[in-house]
Amino acid sequence: MMKKIFYLFATMAVLALYSCKVHPDCCVLPQPPAMTAEKNGAAWLLPIGTSTFSNNNIFVSTVGPSLLSTAKDSLSISLKYAGLGSYSPTDQQVAYTVFANGVKTKYALDTNFYNSINITELAVQTNPDPTELKVTFILRFVDPANTTSVTLSDGKFTAFLSQ
Repeated sequence: MMKKIFYLFATMAVLALYSCKVHPDCCVLPQPPAMTAEKNGAAWLLPIGTSTFSNNNIFVSTVGPSLLSTAKDSLSISLKYAGLGSYSPTDQQVAYTVFANGVKTKYALDTNFYNSINITELAVQTNPDPTELKVTFILRFVDPANTTSVTLSDGKFTAFLSQ
């Protein structure tokens, strides 16, 4: 009888120790959402600071230098959602801003370029879950004061839109 009680307690102790083992996957935080692209051929990445979905209006913006000291530019996209597919944005729907020497310069969308924003997925959720948005893009902007241009090609991001 004592052997059975001993084995019972030993088994319970082993199970208790095993069940309390720390699993390394439990505490790994996901990467924050970010926009990535090739900026004039070089890798470009900025974290997404704001992303909302309200009345079929999508707004996504990267963080600027006020929140991220290494940020030298930012991109904002504001679209009226009309379904999955390609959108040809206007200058009022996208904003590319460069920050240099304390001066903020808003570049204009190059109307002679095939600018495109492609919404590949929009998984609308009810609160409290955010809506998931997946986008690819290619955009070209020009500095209105001179001929400097910036092309963001192979752009993509996944954002979680608050409502």
